[in-house]
Amino acid sequence: MVAGPPDDAQRANQYRPKTLELTFSDGTTCWQLPVKDVGTVQTLELPKAIATQQIRIAVTDVYPPDSDAPVDVYAITEVWVMARPR
Repeated sequence: MVAGPPDDAQRANQYRPKTLELTFSDGTTCWQLPVKDVGTVQTLELPKAIATQQIRIAVTDVYPPDSDAPVDVYAITEVWVMARPR
């Protein structure tokens, strides 16, 4: 995933995702995953494999803007969901 704009000059003025909450279609599994404050691709590994048909991704915490003129937005630029080999 890429958290926020990768090379945007306004990155420091924006909120950036710090924690994601993943909720799965089984209705009981929910994980909190930390996100690094970088504008490059990062891999978030799940604690264990789970069979699911849907994943709900919510941003539950953010890094605050580094400037005195913050932009009231946050962005997740890309998310790739990849299955583990069986």
